[in-house]
Order: sequence, then structure tokens, then C-alpha cells
Amino acid sequence: MAKKKIVAVIQARMGSSRLPGKVLMPVAGKPLLEHIIDRLRRSSTLDEIVIATSDKPCDEPLVEFATSRGITLVRGSEDNVLLRFNKAAEEVNADVIIRVTGDAPLVDPEVMDRMVRKLLDEQAEYCTAEAGVHSIHEGFCTFTRGALTRLMAEARNDPVAIEHVTAYFVAHPDKFHIARISVDNEHRFEGARLSVDTPADVQFFNELYQLLGDPAGEDDFADV
Repeated sequence: MAKKKIVAVIQARMGSSRLPGKVLMPVAGKPLLEHIIDRLRRSSTLDEIVIATSDKPCDEPLVEFATSRGITLVRGSEDNVLLRFNKAAEEVNADVIIRVTGDAPLVDPEVMDRMVRKLLDEQAEYCTAEAGVHSIHEGFCTFTRGALTRLMAEARNDPVAIEHVTAYFVAHPDKFHIARISVDNEHRFEGARLSVDTPADVQFFNELYQLLGDPAGEDDFADV
């Protein structure tokens, strides 16, 4: 069997309503997106990273950022995230897509690798964390190109698929083969959120890294 091409697609825009420009905002001295990219590059299953952004002029700084980091960037509809993901998958000929949010600087490459392997081992269409367990938002999940093709055919006008893409899989478990990985104890928290959405979140991460005394991008959930 030919090796599957595993691609992380980071959805990122400068036009966040609560914190405009947050994806390039310095967090512990390093742009938020750079935290995510550095952590993704530690994955043992990942073949390529793509940034999917909008075609709005306000997202032009992301073009320069991606070019300077050697990252492929794909631009598309601001309002249709599903179309952007499909365009990104086509551009790099991905077999498996890892959806990564652009606001989660503690993305865990080891957990992501477990998720990818589970997806492939079970020949599933979508993989996420086990149901019914309160866990910290990881900022990623994974699905196959075939599942994305099905979304484009069956749900391209569905508001959930258009805006959240993978939420459609969870909303329709009867339609898709869903695999789940167990959640380790250090990731089991109720009501915890470690993403960047407000100025207070930026301050939190700045103080967190200062407290831990580690370089930006080095810490994961277990450290925290």
C-alpha cells in the first residue's frame, strides 16, 4: 500500500472579531502561528503544513509570513471554510488532512500522531478524542480526503460544514466511520481552554512561559 500523504491545514485569518491580528500577535516573543508551526514540525507522521486563509486584503500579511517560513499558503472564501480546506487539499494532493485551528499554541504533536495512526489503522474517515470525557481543547482533529470529498458532495450548503467543517462529522455519526483515541490523564480537565481569543489570553501565555522559564513554543499540555 502506498504511503498516505498527511497534511496539516491551519485555518488562520487576521480578521478575528475579538482579537484582530491575533494569529501573528507575539506570544512569549514569538508570533502565535509560529508556535503552532514549530510544534507541528515535531510530528512524526506529518508530511506538509499548509496555511488556509481568506482572499481579503487584511490577510495579506499572512502571505509574507508563510513565504518567510517556507509554508504553502492557500487563499479562498472568507465565509466558507469548507471550500478553503478543499482547495488546500487539492493544492498539495493530501490523502489525510489534519485540521488545525490558528489559536492553539500548545498543539501536541504526539497526540496528533496517535490520532493519525488510529485513523489509518481503523480505516476510518474521521478521528477525534473519545466521547464523554472532559479534555483540554487540543486545536486539531483529522479526516481523510475521501471524507472531505463526501462533504463537498453532500453538505457543501450545510451551515455547519461551511463554517466548522469537522463538526459535521460529529453531528452525523451515522454517516461516517469515526475513530476515537483515549484521553490521557494530563489532558483531562473540565471547563479548561488554552487558546488565544482575548488580550487576557495573550497575557496568560506570556506569564505562563515566564513562569516555566522555557523558550516560546517549547511547552505542551503536560508541562502546563
